[in-house]
Amino acid sequence: MTPTRTDRPAITISTNPRAGTLAASIAGQTLTRALTVVNGKVGERLTAEVAAQTGGVALAGAAAAGLASPIDVKSTAYNPLPNGTGNGLSAFYYALLLLLAGFTGSIVVSTLVDSMLGYVPAEFGPVYRFAEQVNISRFRTLLVKWAVMVVLALLTSGVYLAIAHGLGMPIPLGWQVWLYGVFAIIAVGVTSSSLIAVLGSMGLLVSMLIFVILGLPSAGATVPLEAVPAFFRWLAQFEPMHQVFLGVRSLLYLNGNADAGLSQALTMTSIGLIIGLLLGGFITHLYDRSSFHRIPGAVEMAIAVEHQAQYQARQSARESSSEQP
Repeated sequence: MTPTRTDRPAITISTNPRAGTLAASIAGQTLTRALTVVNGKVGERLTAEVAAQTGGVALAGAAAAGLASPIDVKSTAYNPLPNGTGNGLSAFYYALLLLLAGFTGSIVVSTLVDSMLGYVPAEFGPVYRFAEQVNISRFRTLLVKWAVMVVLALLTSGVYLAIAHGLGMPIPLGWQVWLYGVFAIIAVGVTSSSLIAVLGSMGLLVSMLIFVILGLPSAGATVPLEAVPAFFRWLAQFEPMHQVFLGVRSLLYLNGNADAGLSQALTMTSIGLIIGLLLGGFITHLYDRSSFHRIPGAVEMAIAVEHQAQYQARQSARESSSEQP
């Protein structure tokens, strides 16, 4: 004990709400509880040491209180989120909209293109009609759908950005957010279109499973990945929604730093786009080579042409053998 006044040592807990408000809250509460326990243990030890030095003389109330709680524990938010971010959820909802634009957009594009090419009926109110069928391969049909998805992505990302700006959401990197939105919508839309082209109607269910059902719990946006079961943490390594969320969060909250998730988002989104292109292109080309045509009667026609070619080959062989002496 000294007669002079001493300052209490301070420990400051700095949380980063831009990495996730719930994650920052959990981390802050956990560290505060831990330091409270440490503060109490240190206070008990100091009180015992002072009592031993003073021979058990009773201390003043202020001195006893200072010894019982010697550490000043403070909690503060480092670089807090600005207004208009929905308590840190704007990045998640924006990423979700990008995923839905790619997923639902691929369904709409597939239906419209198929109806325009005459493979499914087109309905306009009470009007129900089939367009004249176009003789086009599965692969070229998929190329048309991909091209339409690119145009749709350019427009949709711009509309999203305009709506977000109109609602007052802070967007420090507008062009970058628009470009990544276009990229994410194209990647999801191309992959979903490929699944529909390869699996047919089952592709809708598979796309919904990949992009929505498994994507929401593994996004790591509303609930940090450290607080979810291990299965969802494993899914987050490759699930599209988590990758898109990382990219959007980095652009909206973290100044677009590559180490803050943008680099991973760009890499994984590129991988997903390449997988979608290769899957759709290879399988549809294989379908075309295997004569799995979409035009009614095309399979029978292909078989007839093949039989005719074989018959002509046999006839030519017979004529050649008969001409020989």
